[in-house]
Amino acid sequence: LCGVRTLVLEREARTYHLPRAVHFDDECMRVFQTIGLTDAILPHVILSPGMLFLDADGKMLLDWSRPQTPTPMGWNLSYRFHQPDLEDVLIAG
Repeated sequence: LCGVRTLVLEREARTYHLPRAVHFDDECMRVFQTIGLTDAILPHVILSPGMLFLDADGKMLLDWSRPQTPTPMGWNLSYRFHQPDLEDVLIAG
C-alpha cells in the first residue's frame, strides 16, 4: 500500500492445526480493515467481554473486563478467534 515491495516466505505448506494466539484488539482490526479483510474475518471472531483471573482457591486476582463499545479506532477493544481459521482467511486474502 505504501509502494514497498514485499515478499513473505512461509516455512510450512499449511497452517498449523492448533491455535497459538487467541486474541487481538482494535488496532489489529484496523490493519485487517486496511488490507480489505474485515468482512472475511468478522464471521470468525467473537467480541470478548474480558476475563477473570482466579487463583487455585478461586479467589479473584484480576477482573479484566473489556468494554463492548467501539473505540476511537472504530472497532471493539477485544476479539477472540481460532488462529487456524484466521490464518486461512489471511492466506486466502
